[in-house]
Amino acid sequence: MTPADLLETIVAATRRIVEVREAAQPLAALAERVATLPSRPGRFFGALSVYYGDIVYYEPRLLELYDEILPQIDRALGESPAERPH
Repeated sequence: MTPADLLETIVAATRRIVEVREAAQPLAALAERVATLPSRPGRFFGALSVYYGDIVYYEPRLLELYDEILPQIDRALGESPAERPH
């Protein structure tokens, strides 16, 4: 695998991961929620915490996506794919 192929593989896998996360809860929904609230210190990071706190429900699918790409990266770097617990 050439460096260009590796980059293309990483970009494609990252897009799939972002699409899964975005389908679960669009980032635009977070932005809308934050925009309607009055400014207060810590509010933005609190909203981020709520947004990313739900990710535990989607972790199994995201982990599958990461598990698909990591061996490809290992092979492209000339390493043997690491054994990962499932």
